[in-house]
Amino acid sequence: SLLNLNGDASVNMVDAIYREYQRRYEVRRRSILGERAVWKYDDRGEDLGASWRLPDFDDSEWSEGPAQLGYGEAKYGEDQVTTLSFGENAREKHVTYYFRHELEIPDLSQLDLILLEAMIDDAMIVYLDGQEILRFNLPEGKVDAKTTAVEIVEANPEVSWRYFPFDTKVFPKGKRTLAVEVHQYSPTSSDIKLDLRLVGYRREKREPSPKHEKD
Repeated sequence: SLLNLNGDASVNMVDAIYREYQRRYEVRRRSILGERAVWKYDDRGEDLGASWRLPDFDDSEWSEGPAQLGYGEAKYGEDQVTTLSFGENAREKHVTYYFRHELEIPDLSQLDLILLEAMIDDAMIVYLDGQEILRFNLPEGKVDAKTTAVEIVEANPEVSWRYFPFDTKVFPKGKRTLAVEVHQYSPTSSDIKLDLRLVGYRREKREPSPKHEKD
C-alpha cells in the first residue's frame, strides 16, 4: 500500500475519517511509535543510493539523536531537539537527509486504522523494511540527493502534524525498520525538520443511551 500525496489532501481525508469515527464510535488510541523517538541520521549531503533503507544496512557510523531533528530558527512554537548540519555553504545547503529507526511492531489485528503522523519540512519518502509506503510532496519516479520538493512548506504548516492513513496490514508484527529521506525545496532553505509517530485507532460501537422506564 503506497501513498503518494501532495498538499493537504491527507489532512482533509483523515479529518473526514476521524469525524465519522467520532460520530458513530468510541475511538481508542494506541501509540506504536511516539514523538521524540531517537533516530539514526546521515546529514553529510551525499547520495546514498538505495541500500541505506534496507533492514540489514550498517548504520553504526551514523549519528543519532531524538526528534525533532532539523535546523533553523525556532518559531511558531517549534521544539527542535537535535540539530542537523547543512554543510559549509549557506547558499548551497544539503538538499536531502536520511533517517533510520528500528522498532518492534506489536500485533495490530485488533485495530482498524494506523495513522503515520509527521511534522515535516519540506518533503519525504517513508520506507518500511526497504519498501516505499509513503511519498509526500515529491515527484513520482526515481529521486536522488539533488531532488527537491514539489512545493515549499511555509509558516504555520511547518509545525503542524500531517496525517497519513494506512491499513493495519501495512505494518506486520515484528522487528521493523523505518527509513525516511527528507528533501528540501531549495539549497538555500532556511530550515528543515522531522518528527514522526505511528498511532493505531480502534473503533467501538457507541452504547445507546439507557431509556428510563415509566412507572
